[in-house]
Amino acid sequence: MSQTKVAVGMIDASSIGDAKLLQGDGSWVDAPAGGWEEVSTTTASDVAAVEFTGLADGYDYRVEIIQSLPGTDHKYLKALVGTGGTPTYLTSAYQSTYAEQYGTTDNSGESSTTYFHIAERQGSAASEELSGIVNIYDPGSSAIHFMDCRVSFEDNGGNRTMFWCNCIQTGTTALTAIKFLYESGNVASGAFKLLRIPRA
Repeated sequence: MSQTKVAVGMIDASSIGDAKLLQGDGSWVDAPAGGWEEVSTTTASDVAAVEFTGLADGYDYRVEIIQSLPGTDHKYLKALVGTGGTPTYLTSAYQSTYAEQYGTTDNSGESSTTYFHIAERQGSAASEELSGIVNIYDPGSSAIHFMDCRVSFEDNGGNRTMFWCNCIQTGTTALTAIKFLYESGNVASGAFKLLRIPRA
């Protein structure tokens, strides 16, 4: 009797690498992306900045900020992006718009052209910590680069604040790094987690 089905154990897949699927026509294809992958986590403790390097082409990135506090009261959080292997952090060609709500007050505006504006005037007491996410879209491309953020925190008056930002870096050099720092003073505490997901 002739065999009409191939047993799995008879297939030699050693030459096609990991995360592949066998199609009905006999060809191997990449398996679907499995969602966000954790790259690294930094736990800050009285440091000048939290930095992530080695951003690669072909991915979108996300930074989860968990309970960050400034070392100095009433300071805003900002981000800079960098190019090259060293890296070199850019100090121009940033565009940010933001909206915030605290209590019954709404506020919006445009921010500096020398950094991305992540949060406004945060307090430094233990109850005033900041948490949220920052998305970085296709940093490895040779085109303008987009980011957005959604964070919440308390200002130094104890007002719970929601802050949203949309950011553009108009340079066309691939971005390889991002760092977070306060307007002045150190990052007293907090966890910063970098994740990535393959672009379709």
